[in-house]
Amino acid sequence: MAIRITRLTRIVGLTWAVFALSAGAAPARPVALWGCHGPLGQPLGAAGLTAAQAGDGVAFAAADACEGATGLVASFSRADPAGGSAASWRADTPNHTILQGARVVRAPTMASGPYGAGSPQRYRFGAGGAPIESINLLDVWATPPGTVAGPASGASAAAGVDCPRPPGERCVAGAPGALTISALVLDVDDPTPPRGSVGGLRSPVRGALTLEVDATDEGVGLATARAIVDGVPVAHAALDARCAADLDPATPTFDAPLSGCAQQVLRVPLALDLSGQPVGVHHLEVRVADAAGNEAAVYDGELAVAGPDPVLTPSVTLKVGDPRPAPPGGAAHGAGSTTAPGTVPQCPRPQLSMAIDQRPLRVSHGRLVLRAKARYRFRGRLTCRVGKVRHSAARGVPVEVLNRVGRRTFGVTGATTATGGRLTIILSYRSSRTLIFRHRSTSGTSQVRISITVVRKTASR
Repeated sequence: MAIRITRLTRIVGLTWAVFALSAGAAPARPVALWGCHGPLGQPLGAAGLTAAQAGDGVAFAAADACEGATGLVASFSRADPAGGSAASWRADTPNHTILQGARVVRAPTMASGPYGAGSPQRYRFGAGGAPIESINLLDVWATPPGTVAGPASGASAAAGVDCPRPPGERCVAGAPGALTISALVLDVDDPTPPRGSVGGLRSPVRGALTLEVDATDEGVGLATARAIVDGVPVAHAALDARCAADLDPATPTFDAPLSGCAQQVLRVPLALDLSGQPVGVHHLEVRVADAAGNEAAVYDGELAVAGPDPVLTPSVTLKVGDPRPAPPGGAAHGAGSTTAPGTVPQCPRPQLSMAIDQRPLRVSHGRLVLRAKARYRFRGRLTCRVGKVRHSAARGVPVEVLNRVGRRTFGVTGATTATGGRLTIILSYRSSRTLIFRHRSTSGTSQVRISITVVRKTASR
């Protein structure tokens, strides 16, 4: 009887891979944040724009402002507003972004005569305390509606009207001037990449795999997630539908609503179809991107793609080293069984897979981080090769559970296979170690190593 020792099989199963902070490979692009209307006239609402008024100034939104063709209004409640009266609409930059320019699409309305003492009423547009445009509303006939842009700094841009007279004086006119704002735009840079984690990882896996992406961003907000297998993109998901698509793809900037893209998302599904991937170990990378194009890898590691489930054929009784089935009418003791009833079933040419079946605290450098004394469930499967066909192991096949701490390896417990060669083992530990799940037969050994780090308190991500 020939006995052959096969090489060890090492497949580590994980359900959660948490943490990743690698900088994006692509440089960030400028972002234009649009308030009220988008670059192609899309109605965006007044979200992200703040009204301010003082004295006789009034800032208001008409019934269909930012929803129809009109916009937001800044004006006065009377034709002769008191000195210092003002009304404006302001847009603030998101945190951790750098304001580079500002634009306004505006239509000034003339303050009609007669010219009164203490005129003029004025329209102003600026950013960071610096003016970009200033117009006397009595002379607005020379200023047609349109777009005004300029370089900017600071944390906001604002457009509105005011009466630049001291208190006690008035800006007198026959009718108050006004400003209608169709769009207020901030041009910003965002140098900060997002961060995140991935749940739902399994290895080995076959067919469909749905990952769950958590992500946060401290700049313009989140846009997309994608999965890449062996350098080829295989899946894509929008983290925020408002910011996954450019409002105007024809421009070099990325145009997004001023109301902002999501700063945090949880458990966004990212579905992968791995049915076309060859069986074996592959490189999987999951990346998240913000609206500026900053990318970060939130998972970067190996993923084992398994073959199809074994084709279960009628059970046969075999002797080790004899690939021929028993003659018709022979006794059957379960798929892969090689011994008589009442003895321990054998598993020729075994192949074992094991994975944790609960979410760990996190994964750090390939090691599962588990809570001390907590009970964790591990599941797996043992298959056996009989001739050219691989079967599920019979019930009652033993699997050892070994512990390696430093250079010392010792056994603590074991388990036996259930129907279909399946295994369920619940373990609890007080200290870090490497778990070794192993089955040895006369024709080979298969084992899985899973390294764990045990902590006494729940560690944050």
